[in-house]
Amino acid sequence: MIQRLALCAAFLAIVPVAQAQFSTAGLSIRPHLIAAGWTVEDVDIDSATGGGLGLGVSWGFSELVAAYAELSGVSVQGDGDMYGLAHFDLGARFTFVPTRDRIKLFANAALSGRSAPEADTGSQVLELVGAGLTVGAGLEYRTSRPFGFQFDVQATMGEYTDVNAAGFVRPITVNSTSVRANFGVVWYPGRN
Repeated sequence: MIQRLALCAAFLAIVPVAQAQFSTAGLSIRPHLIAAGWTVEDVDIDSATGGGLGLGVSWGFSELVAAYAELSGVSVQGDGDMYGLAHFDLGARFTFVPTRDRIKLFANAALSGRSAPEADTGSQVLELVGAGLTVGAGLEYRTSRPFGFQFDVQATMGEYTDVNAAGFVRPITVNSTSVRANFGVVWYPGRN
């Protein structure tokens, strides 16, 4: 009987360590590459595609829930024009079925601020500014306790509410959708 109790106690002591081996709790830093697509309704931007870079920071409150902030910038080209496309996302990430496995599947939702300056307008600067809702899903593959890779797809739907042309801001209402496919590195500082 005592041996069984000792064995159960040892098992219960080992399980939390094993589950924490690839934990998503705590601070993580996530630099990534982006492939993006962008459409704007009611404007002469039918679709534009391009690539860029992003940086995300998250804090996992537990294995299941994390808050995150992400800044991304891409250069997109469509209909002969070049645009910059910036997103700032502030949201929550939900990990499905926490396990000690290396693969973590997740979904996320965020409020997003967006800016889209036109790159080749000569001396006149044209910029669309607005907000949206971002939803996405992806997976994280851990190569070690502190490092891993992440792939995810994010879709942002919303409106541009202002246009800034040559320093003058005018209100507008233009629907827009952007989709970003992100591939990058995940780093959990302080883990060995």
